[in-house]
Amino acid sequence: MCSVCTLLQILAMTQMIVTRGIMSADEALGMTLNQYLFSAGLSASSFAPNLGLSHSSVSRKLRGRVGWSLAEILSAASFFDIEPADLMPTP
Repeated sequence: MCSVCTLLQILAMTQMIVTRGIMSADEALGMTLNQYLFSAGLSASSFAPNLGLSHSSVSRKLRGRVGWSLAEILSAASFFDIEPADLMPTP
């Protein structure tokens, strides 16, 4: 599946989650990435260089305080060897 198609799936799932008022899209991405980081035994500090960001920037993103760019989503998915859609929790 193409990256754009996958992104559209992410956006559709995010829209449903956000519409239901469960959490913001940025919180959902951060929550899922935190789960991947925990499973891999990694911290935000060790993950930050892979996104080309500082520890504090990644920490704010993981808490949903700052938005994720498409490039960051694709980089994170690539780092964990997963599809970008896997970064969104399933409803």
